[in-house]
Amino acid sequence: MVKEVLARKNRKAQRRVFGRSDVENILDLSLSDFLTKFKPPSTHYIVVRRGSKLYNVLKAIAIGHPVFIVVIDENRKPIGYISEHEILRSFQRRPRYTFFIAGFNVSRLNIPIEQVLNVPVEKVMEARPFTVREDISIRELLGMLRTLHVPNIIIVDRVGRLKTVINLSYLVNALLRSLLGEPHAIT
Repeated sequence: MVKEVLARKNRKAQRRVFGRSDVENILDLSLSDFLTKFKPPSTHYIVVRRGSKLYNVLKAIAIGHPVFIVVIDENRKPIGYISEHEILRSFQRRPRYTFFIAGFNVSRLNIPIEQVLNVPVEKVMEARPFTVREDISIRELLGMLRTLHVPNIIIVDRVGRLKTVINLSYLVNALLRSLLGEPHAIT
């Protein structure tokens, strides 16, 4: 008899169907509460200070660190980010503005790789980081993401200091695990 009850409960748990109230409860959570409940992995980004050399960032990536880098100032406020796109763009050969002097075409010479490696990260970074305060709701965050199409979200506290970074795959994974009744540990 006890085995039948346990088997029935197990089948119910496997067939769990989430309702509108389950979705509404998650969407109304603040981002801070969501991050507390579903711990995001810290392994998908690194943080560097303004003035760090590109060489150090590339070295960290080469030994296995993530490719998303958040650049912060002295107060831990995000001032930019570097993704694989910015790194590749720093190595591409692109001409400077072209102009004519006495009928000759003068264009920018390419920067040697040795000079690129000594460039501070703020010269390579995207200077307009998409940041979100931790006190907004998940519903508001999803609304923003629907229009902005960004893969990584930099979360800041009330005064603008870096709290964490989440990516879309983590967000989708955590939402689905919660709705489907899976354990909260995100791997």
